[in-house]
Amino acid sequence: MKNIKILEYNAFNSSLESYWNKIANFSNHSCFQSYDWCFNWYINVGINRDIDLKIIVVIENDRPIMLLPFVIEKSLFLKKLKFISYDLADYTNIIYLDTLSQKKISSVFDFCIGSINGFDILIFDKVPSLINLKKNLFINSFIKKKRGVSYQMLLPNNKDDLSKIIKKKVFSDTKRQIRRLRNDYNVKFNFVSNLHDIDTSLLDEFINQKRARFNSTGAKDIFNDIIIQNFYKNYYAKFSNVNLHFSWLTANNEVIATHWGVTKDDCFYFLVPTFSSSKWNKYSPGKILLQNLLEWSIDNNFSVFDFTIGAENYKKVYCNSKFELFHFVKFVSFKSHLLWLYYKFVDFAYNSNKVKSYIIFLIQTKNKLINGFKK
Repeated sequence: MKNIKILEYNAFNSSLESYWNKIANFSNHSCFQSYDWCFNWYINVGINRDIDLKIIVVIENDRPIMLLPFVIEKSLFLKKLKFISYDLADYTNIIYLDTLSQKKISSVFDFCIGSINGFDILIFDKVPSLINLKKNLFINSFIKKKRGVSYQMLLPNNKDDLSKIIKKKVFSDTKRQIRRLRNDYNVKFNFVSNLHDIDTSLLDEFINQKRARFNSTGAKDIFNDIIIQNFYKNYYAKFSNVNLHFSWLTANNEVIATHWGVTKDDCFYFLVPTFSSSKWNKYSPGKILLQNLLEWSIDNNFSVFDFTIGAENYKKVYCNSKFELFHFVKFVSFKSHLLWLYYKFVDFAYNSNKVKSYIIFLIQTKNKLINGFKK
């Protein structure tokens, strides 16, 4: 392309950081595409995985206009091109200047993809249709498979107006539980923006509470991996527009609920909430901490409270806005096409009664023959 230059980075360094922030300062992106988030993911998670960094910076007329934060993940015999922090980021996307048109973004992106070698499959997951309530211009005709939904609360200017958004019964019940808890215990809401300001035992409690919840619900325990634990324990925010927000609720100095989140610009990202079970269940400590976070966000002039990916029922109780997430897979190499054919056959066989009946017949015939031989 005319006047376009591509720089490829295989490591984080000061040059990449400079380009990244020059583009980010004039782009609409989530916290998951910030330099802080991606750098923290790489030094805690990515560096311990079988991946290669493949970060593309696009320069036009000596001006950085776009950044493609990719990694190549090596899995079995295939190499997969993915967005960085694919496992922990709730949204993935490229970063582009606000002044670029959708046509320009698409043409430059296609040019960049054509310049990348050494991968078999391209996998984009959790690509948001909106970024900070604005249309994501990266979404076009080839990214069209829906992946899920994300819920948000567009915050009111006044805390009293939360009752107009949250379902009436939930709002009144939470207020009642707050009164009960305060009558029975000395309750405190605490938060920090730097994990170095708290004792590590508090982060251990955060992880233990979440693991207990995973165990009780049967959900996958991501904290079974010490690498993932390290990301949440060691996260450090370098730039002021993307800040960590770790909070906890205590009753008589006992930690009964925690939350690990991030703030960026006027958005609060509600990411990893936890709460203590057993004797505290009757007070709904998770809801009480959430209420405190909503009120804190309003007091600090945030406009959006983002519950991010997932369609859990409780989110529908609190939210007045949502948008769709998209997924895209492209098979590139010959061996990846063979894998695609295999999955297509398995899917066809599973959904075809005739093929299914034929496979069952073959298995039954085989078993009869084997049993016959045994006799």
